[in-house]
Amino acid sequence: SVGILVPVVESREKFDEFAIHCFYPPVGKRGLGLVRANFWGDSLDKYFNDFKPTLIAQIETQEGAKNIEEILLSPFLDGIMIGPYDLSASLHKPGKFKDKEFKKTCDSILIAAKKHQKKIGYHQVQPDLSELKKRIDEKYDFVVYGTDIVAMRHALSIRDLGNIKNIKTKK
Repeated sequence: SVGILVPVVESREKFDEFAIHCFYPPVGKRGLGLVRANFWGDSLDKYFNDFKPTLIAQIETQEGAKNIEEILLSPFLDGIMIGPYDLSASLHKPGKFKDKEFKKTCDSILIAAKKHQKKIGYHQVQPDLSELKKRIDEKYDFVVYGTDIVAMRHALSIRDLGNIKNIKTKK
């Protein structure tokens, strides 16, 4: 399956404008030039008939949160994912994930997704197992846990930081 995480979705109209170009006619407006089938030896008919991209809208702003019910009605949408850093910044509270307004906004997005039977995810940027457990308990369908850079920094700090602090320089 081919998947696209669509950033900063704030309205159904803008999401649909993007999504229409991810599907082949008659559903969408995607062109047929150099399709993947050419590289794998599939027949064009099989590839064309089986092709169904997975589209996940990132909700990262107050505007996207405000329009969540409308966004969830898109026939092209498979799910949504909350981008907590950008969403908290949009609420003028960057990184304040325990803030009541931030939590209320995330809860309303989660409730709306469940109501519309769409998959919902959360980007848990910092490697914090207690926060990961909260996301699971809150019934998120998927959690993106960390980033490559955060994971490397975290691993280095655990394994090497103690050793680095113990290095003594010669005088």
